[in-house]
Amino acid sequence: MTEFVISCVVLVPLLVLVSLLAKYIHVKHQAMAASRMAAWEATVGQDYALPGKAAQEVLIRTRVFGDARDVMSSKPPTSPKTLADAMLTTHAGKELIKSEGATLGVYSSTTSPGLLEEALKFLRPLFSLTGGSFPPNANGWITAEATMATEKITTTSDTPATLAAPFDTTPFAVTARTVLLADAWNASGPGEGSNGRPLSGAGQRSVRQQVRALVPSAWLGDSTFGKLTENIPSWLPFIGEIHNLQIGRMSVDVVPSDKLQNYDSKP
Repeated sequence: MTEFVISCVVLVPLLVLVSLLAKYIHVKHQAMAASRMAAWEATVGQDYALPGKAAQEVLIRTRVFGDARDVMSSKPPTSPKTLADAMLTTHAGKELIKSEGATLGVYSSTTSPGLLEEALKFLRPLFSLTGGSFPPNANGWITAEATMATEKITTTSDTPATLAAPFDTTPFAVTARTVLLADAWNASGPGEGSNGRPLSGAGQRSVRQQVRALVPSAWLGDSTFGKLTENIPSWLPFIGEIHNLQIGRMSVDVVPSDKLQNYDSKP
């Protein structure tokens, strides 16, 4: 009997601490996933703008710490009252991390500190003459740091769980940081119509806008000389064809409709 009591004194706290250790390891892994998700989300921000930190924190709480059975929607989610991750509860059924405890500490996009970036600073004014930029996103150095603030380990009656000491009185924060140097390619269409002319309202991420920096003659097409060719009557012999001349034109690849994959319609 004495041996049983002594073993319980040792094994019960050990079992509690082992389960807590597994949960804290899970929190660390999820913090890494959260920082990676936020960093990659920044690479596809509209017109290279950094997404709002508050909106990204909501995405972290719903996607990284959400229920895998939840249906994902393109609509902006709302911040949940509690995190759905089953691993984020203690042995007493209390929250290990509250919803507001999953945050982004650092979320920024700046210029790269590399030597190549310093060299490109002298070339960017030349690329700007074409109306584009190279690389397209000058602030591609993205940093995202996710912070997960844990709660005190308590019993069902909200008193400190002494078996889990020192975590019953000393909560801590788990952080993970992801740093990316990315210059994501276009995701917003060609930027030109079927006639080859630029579309009004096309964003900086259009193919046409991103390729402009690689076509030095593009600035000539935007000049007064380039626009004068449109005023030459097309019916004039020999020189009438100049009317259709588009100096510095950049034509994006167009996939014929018969080459596109047919997908079954879904309800």
